[in-house]
Amino acid sequence: MSENIDTICLTMLELVAEIHQKKLEQEKHMQEGYLCLAKARYSMGVDRVSSLQYPSEIEPTVTISCREKENNKFPSFTVIQNLQDEENKPPTSAVRRRKKTNKDDHDEAKQAVEEVDLSSQDKLHEQVNPLLWFGVLVPTPLRQAQNCFRQATEVSCQLCTLKEELNYKTCLYKERMKPTETKE
Repeated sequence: MSENIDTICLTMLELVAEIHQKKLEQEKHMQEGYLCLAKARYSMGVDRVSSLQYPSEIEPTVTISCREKENNKFPSFTVIQNLQDEENKPPTSAVRRRKKTNKDDHDEAKQAVEEVDLSSQDKLHEQVNPLLWFGVLVPTPLRQAQNCFRQATEVSCQLCTLKEELNYKTCLYKERMKPTETKE
């Protein structure tokens, strides 16, 4: 019996309070995101920000990971970002030789064909920022809405982890409250 009933009860109450705070924070991010989305629709026009701009096949930009840590008895949820920002991409330019010979031209042609093949394969697997579905120059409220919804997703993962911890503590509490059966 590593934890007594009193500490389990206090931990459960603290978890309930923290869950309440996270729900309020999630609600705030969602409201702010929808408000920014409405501002973007107002500035761009109703037809420019709608479901008609979505591609036929959408790939997720984030993934939720559920892992059970070694020291915990409950799963932990985390957000994994799948989308690579344009700023974080490595530069694709290469160093080129200025003086050319006939042999260099032949080698360069082979290399160019290989680069085209590789770049076309990369473009198939490359994810596009969903903001680009609505044009190249999107208004600031649309970017703010995207950030608000990302923050709401992260808070949702934290909320799920807290709920799982509360469920674990509740089971532990019920287990400790069971009357011990004594043999008579």
